[in-house]
Amino acid sequence: MNGQKTAASDPYFPANGDPRYRVHRYELALEYRPGPNRLAGTARLSAIAGRAPLAEFHLNLAEFKIGRVLVNGRVAHYAHRGGKLRIRPAKPLAAGAAFTVEVHWAGNPKPVRSPWGGIGWEELTDGALVASQPVGAPSWYPCNDRPADKASYQISINTPSAYTVVAGGRLLTRTTRASTTTWVYEQSAPTSSYLVGLSIGMYQTVLLGEPGLGGVPQSAHVPAHLLARFSRDFARQPAMMRLFEELFGPYPFGEYAVVVADEDLDVPVEAQGLSLFGTNHVDGVRGSERLIAHELAHQWFGNSVTIADWRHIWLNEGLAKYAEWLWSERSGSRTAHERAAV
Repeated sequence: MNGQKTAASDPYFPANGDPRYRVHRYELALEYRPGPNRLAGTARLSAIAGRAPLAEFHLNLAEFKIGRVLVNGRVAHYAHRGGKLRIRPAKPLAAGAAFTVEVHWAGNPKPVRSPWGGIGWEELTDGALVASQPVGAPSWYPCNDRPADKASYQISINTPSAYTVVAGGRLLTRTTRASTTTWVYEQSAPTSSYLVGLSIGMYQTVLLGEPGLGGVPQSAHVPAHLLARFSRDFARQPAMMRLFEELFGPYPFGEYAVVVADEDLDVPVEAQGLSLFGTNHVDGVRGSERLIAHELAHQWFGNSVTIADWRHIWLNEGLAKYAEWLWSERSGSRTAHERAAV
């Protein structure tokens, strides 16, 4: 359940992920221009081979143009078809060996196809967001796309200065030069590829809770015209945080952020340390409060404790649904028993 490696491919998505190695660190350096929806990036992966030598291995990556691929600093042979980047190092990697992979890519990101429609990178009217569950991560960066293969991340994104960039983790630096700004985020906690969240848009940033009283830092990034409604709808999120810490244990990450995209979304989506909502989830009368609780609960169930493969996704969703009922009871609405009986 918590990231243990298995020898087999995922039974639901056998084309995603490569169990012959594991990644423990991703460093992504990205440039994004919203107007033409143009993304260029360099990814540096630090990985460890499994129990057998690796003459070749693969990453998942959508149909971008590949600049070059290096393994341990040396040019590697590669083939890129059908969402797989197959890599053959200049010399085979020994069993258990640590190695690095560097990939340069560019193109126009878009959702990858799935049985549920397009998933992953989504170009908005003015900006972009990423909602990758379950197999959308390759829509924007090369990854070993298995939920069990959890790694730390550093993400650097350069984009026009009018935009706010939000990613899961701690904001290390924000540097403006001329008309662009580079945002650097660090997520030190082990993270599954599908849980790497990102949003780029015109946002106002506000803090939730009462600064100076300790607890988990909570921030929100909201279009200015929705701030009044948002302030009512999300007012009780700090109380949810206190309840879930009481019931489930300490919040598992360093911070928690929510983003309200300036467009309707079918459903809100959790990422690690971050949840994404749409304008339709902000109505000023707490109409989506159960979803606020649901996405927060996923930080414990799904993000900190993560399924080894997609057969067990009901655990993520079932426990988050139960957390909705617990919040309902604590907030003076229907009890968990009453909710379960419906």
